[in-house]
Order: sequence, then structure tokens, then C-alpha cells
Amino acid sequence: MSSIVQIVTQILSSLTVASQMGIILFLILLVSGVSKVKNFEKLFGFLKKKALLIAFIVTLAATLGSLFFSEIAKYQPCDLCWFQRIFMYPQVLLLGIALWKKDRSVSRYVIPMSIIGAIIAAYHYYISKLANIASSGVCSAVGPSCLVDYFTEFGYVTIPLMAFTAFIIVIVMTFFWSKKDKK
Repeated sequence: MSSIVQIVTQILSSLTVASQMGIILFLILLVSGVSKVKNFEKLFGFLKKKALLIAFIVTLAATLGSLFFSEIAKYQPCDLCWFQRIFMYPQVLLLGIALWKKDRSVSRYVIPMSIIGAIIAAYHYYISKLANIASSGVCSAVGPSCLVDYFTEFGYVTIPLMAFTAFIIVIVMTFFWSKKDKK
């Protein structure tokens, strides 16, 4: 692995871990009702206000990251990677337009796309970590295998897990954007 590929992999893996910790903390605070406490009200207010921007940045980073891995690092995307891309790439455009237009209705399109993408990414991660299972029928017999992990950072972060994390962030952020109080 070249040094630039290694650096980008470590940065994206670190962002994935930080995002996962943020998602867990956010959901715990939300479920526990702490969001009503004054100190956390500002945090939740900020997240609600910037939710669409955060979702846009995440989809842009995921799209650029996947293109980096395939075009610069020369990692060959498998069939499941392509399916994940199908559900991630259009969201950059959808969220960008929604951000510009301040359109809450975008959640009707983005949330279902992200749920499907997250399911595919979770399945991809599952089969790649249980490589002793017979190859799935979804994976191509001709192209790159869905069971190959080009890297594993921090003992568990792979490309499918990065995609799963991005889809979850988009689901949470666009949900909060769609429920934002109207002024």
C-alpha cells in the first residue's frame, strides 16, 4: 500500500470510528431524554440546524472516498460495492440541491435509499468477515470477490463498514432535518 493510500485509509478509518462513537452517544442522549437538558439543548439545536449540511458532507466524503479507493488505490469494487455506490452517489446531488433549496422533502428519497444502502453494506461486512462461508450468490464468479478486505483498520474497519456508517449518519441527519421545527 502506497503512503498516500495508507494515509487516506487511516484518515477515513479514524473518521469512521469517531462517527460511530458520535452516533452511539447521540442516540443514547436522545433516548435518555438528556436532549432536554440545557447544556445539551445547544448541541441538539446545532445538529438539527446543520443536519442537512452534515448529511451532504458525509455523502460527498463517501463518494470521493470510494472513487479514491477504486481510481487511485486501484481496489476493484465487487458487485456489492457497486450496489452500495448506486445508493450513495445520487444522494450527493439530492442533498446538495436540498441544501441549496432548504427542501425538507428530500428525506422521502434519501432515507429509503440510505436504509437500502445500509442493509447492503451490513450484509457485505457480514459476509466479508465470515469468509469461511461459501461465496454468496450475489458475488460475481468473474469479477472481484465480495469476500476480499483490502484493509482492516483498528481491527474491524473495512470499506463496507465505512459505507454502513455513512448511510446511518445520513439516515439520522436527514430524519432530524425533516422533523426540524419550522419558523
